[in-house]
Amino acid sequence: MNGDGGSKATLTVVGSRGALLAALRRAVCVALKNGAEYAQYGDLFHQGMVMGYYDILINIQDAAARFGVSLEEIGLAGLDLEKTLIEPAKSASAHIPGKEP
Repeated sequence: MNGDGGSKATLTVVGSRGALLAALRRAVCVALKNGAEYAQYGDLFHQGMVMGYYDILINIQDAAARFGVSLEEIGLAGLDLEKTLIEPAKSASAHIPGKEP
């Protein structure tokens, strides 16, 4: 200890948590935006991209639960990722010209 009761370490942890939450919110925002954009296309490449973003977001949700971070803090509260990303991608793939249903 440095005689200050560990306040520097506490400030660093609090500051780090805020920075981490900001980074997670940004990652969630980008993943949701890009995933929703790619879900509009029905080809296999874009479906793979949607699945990648879905997987990232599911992993972020799981990690948040393990570390006591609320979904509200990172912008995932109330979102059904299946409905937000997967269902639109499936619907778009059904409308590719020349593709069998």
